[in-house]
Amino acid sequence: MGHLKILFDVMKRPVAKLGLLFFIAMASQAISSSNNDHLAVLRTSEFPRYHKLLISKLGATPYDVGRVLVCPAFGPEYSVSVYTKRMAGKRRYRITWIGATQTIWGSTNGGNDERGILEVNTSRVDADISKSTAELLEEVWSRMLDQAKGKTPPTGNWQKIPVDSTNIEWYQQTSRDNLAAAKLNNYIPIGPKTAQFVRLTTELLPKYCKARTDARQALTQAIESDARKLLGKISKD
Repeated sequence: MGHLKILFDVMKRPVAKLGLLFFIAMASQAISSSNNDHLAVLRTSEFPRYHKLLISKLGATPYDVGRVLVCPAFGPEYSVSVYTKRMAGKRRYRITWIGATQTIWGSTNGGNDERGILEVNTSRVDADISKSTAELLEEVWSRMLDQAKGKTPPTGNWQKIPVDSTNIEWYQQTSRDNLAAAKLNNYIPIGPKTAQFVRLTTELLPKYCKARTDARQALTQAIESDARKLLGKISKD
């Protein structure tokens, strides 16, 4: 009760009241940001025809380690898939980048004109990765997808309204019947974990695929460093 009396006395002073309200607002924003630092549950019912066409062009490989599907606001869609592959009787790990030459959304009128997909070509780049890198990526993908929650748009307090946003989706299929999926929630400011996951999967992995062989060692170190840092942040939650 003594603490409450002090608080009420402080609130009677105009300057102190303003400062306290500012502190409460900043604290609430920090808590909200922390609570929103996760991916959103992917509703597979959204634009089913468009998604079917996306996968027909950009989903040519397995994705047991993980796959990210990126649909930029203004530009062709692309995917990055990380997966295991049997080569010469041994288990190897691969990264594949597949990009459309023109937007699948525009060419098919948002999936409503399937004939338009015939006009879309793709380019593809494959690269080997080490077992240690693949295992780190698999754990990061799994942990981030496990934490996905909520819907888009979220119920309750909207933080922002996306306009021409880039849509990003992540998938992981560990078995024939086990598929995990999540997406970036464009209706809220993303937190540090989500931002780092976006950077890892949509920037570093495509760079690795497209880099010269002699440049991939440095990118491998960056990928593994980011993955370990992200796992450390996830473990603290």
